[in-house]
Amino acid sequence: MPASFPLAPSPTDRKTSSDRGAVSAGGLAGRTGSPDHDALPAKGGFSDRNAGHDPGTPYEPAALPNQAALPDQAALPDREALRRIGVTLRCAVDADLAFLRALYIGTRADELARLAWTDAEKTAFGERQFVLQHRHFLAHHGGGDFLIVQYRGQWAGRLYLDRTSSMWRIVDIAIDPGLQCRGLGRALLRWVQHAARRGGAEDVDLHVARDNSRAARLYTALGFVEAITAYPTHRRMLWRDVRGRQTERSHAK
Repeated sequence: MPASFPLAPSPTDRKTSSDRGAVSAGGLAGRTGSPDHDALPAKGGFSDRNAGHDPGTPYEPAALPNQAALPDQAALPDREALRRIGVTLRCAVDADLAFLRALYIGTRADELARLAWTDAEKTAFGERQFVLQHRHFLAHHGGGDFLIVQYRGQWAGRLYLDRTSSMWRIVDIAIDPGLQCRGLGRALLRWVQHAARRGGAEDVDLHVARDNSRAARLYTALGFVEAITAYPTHRRMLWRDVRGRQTERSHAK
């Protein structure tokens, strides 16, 4: 479980461009990581060398993009509803990588606790998985929003949101386990829905691990429905702004 970090000096929200446990690639309540990089290793234990990594070489995630320089970064939609409950969002910077790494490892602590590995092996596995996931996100969603979630003066989680097409994707949302059960994940999801409605997005989608029934229930309660996916370990869930479309149709009459 990652410790609660003090609030870092917050760069200005310069980018103009879920409740227990953590959400990863759209999942709440424990580990639900990216469908591409979330699997545990095959039975037989963990070997860093077998994973293709020299144990003497540190794991180094790629640098975060300079989001201020990215094209088509419209201002983040109104966040007043988040501010009222003590939540702020800002662009992630390289200085946040240590927190992001600890957050990811913390979201998998319960899962790894069941394995007969040493603490060093668990940490090494978590670090390697974080780097793989981080690089995957940068490669496939490099134009998206990499946001740090802050709650009442401390780091609280992350929200990665890809708004580069008419279908927005919640790439990842994770809340520090030490700040769970406060409604933060639900509030962030509602904010994304509100932003999508205001931004004219057709849909919002995400992926959640099939064994994460708690998260799936929350998404269902917020209007997400299950959609077809090629991933056997994750379900894809889709939200459509039915209310907004009904309003458009009524105006068109």
